[in-house]
Amino acid sequence: MKKGELKKRVNALNYIAQSQALSGKMMKIGEGMVSSKIGQTPFRILDEWPVYHSSSNEFDLADMEFKRDKTHIWGKFYHPFLMMGMPDVGGRNKLYVDTRINGWYILWVSTKLDEDDFGPSDWMTSIVAWTPKQKNDSITKAGYRLFWASSLALDYVEKDQLYNDDYDKDGVWKDLWSCSPSCFQVFASIRKTRYSDEREFERTLSEAPSILRTHLISRRFIT
Repeated sequence: MKKGELKKRVNALNYIAQSQALSGKMMKIGEGMVSSKIGQTPFRILDEWPVYHSSSNEFDLADMEFKRDKTHIWGKFYHPFLMMGMPDVGGRNKLYVDTRINGWYILWVSTKLDEDDFGPSDWMTSIVAWTPKQKNDSITKAGYRLFWASSLALDYVEKDQLYNDDYDKDGVWKDLWSCSPSCFQVFASIRKTRYSDEREFERTLSEAPSILRTHLISRRFIT
């Protein structure tokens, strides 16, 4: 297979992996990757503000194209089984907050599967979440509620819940997931998380926003 054809195929796999794992979509014959549930109700109310997600809502604010120089990098994380299979394949993800639509914050995720498994590919970038601007808002603050909603979708947390106790009962997920501090704080507010000592936990807690602290405390294990 020619290099160009191989790269095109891997790019398609990037898109499928991102759509299933991060965007909450599924393959539908004749339509491609689509959301299983589409409605007007916000995916979640977080920090007393609505957040919409691609798994449950259709993005109809504008016809947008991703432009890296027009966005703000918010965080990064490695997903060790981004594409489920035998074996699973991991991938890197970068998160960008977009402020080009007045009154809104938009979260883009840019994804690339491990090249050691599939070969070279381009970053696949899509909108996964959006939220209206609130009083005293900021890119950082909005980014937390956007990624919080996205992580709840990623971990299949029930609509009326904020935790998934079955995800990792031993709390050692962070051994496989490489995260920027902001992403780690969000994941650790949803998943049971084991810390090496009280100092490590206190450092995470002190750096996290107030909206996550109660949840971080409830999810912690100290070795």
